[in-house]
Amino acid sequence: MNITDSRSTLARETPEAPAVLTTEATLNYRELDQAVSWVARSYLEEGLKPGDIVGIQLGNQIQHMIAFLARLGAGQFAFHSKDPLPVRQEQVRLLEIAAIIADGSGRSGFEAPIIAPPSDSLGDYKELGPQEFAASEDGELPL
Repeated sequence: MNITDSRSTLARETPEAPAVLTTEATLNYRELDQAVSWVARSYLEEGLKPGDIVGIQLGNQIQHMIAFLARLGAGQFAFHSKDPLPVRQEQVRLLEIAAIIADGSGRSGFEAPIIAPPSDSLGDYKELGPQEFAASEDGELPL
């Protein structure tokens, strides 16, 4: 079982239970599941596919959480923003990272496509409707 299965199960069994709470807003499990599915669908549209290794360099915790949960069968590697650029470039090369999800501060110097991060506002996710998106069948994802 992977984390996607657990989240989807909670969304079906306890859709109105709080899943993410901040001072700004609360997302219940149904809203979180829908948000993650919408973001995962957008990653597919950006060209990511199961089996790809995706880099994540996001300073905002909400963006990082949504990006992490929207993994679509892709492996993930979190960059440390304080690592020197040559170190991060070498990580991209060695891990064969297909794309990097990064905010404005992490967009320069990489030799991989950059994908815009998910919204940093929970309120943006509250009005999303259902998104047909099948979770990965693969419980043994890379990284």
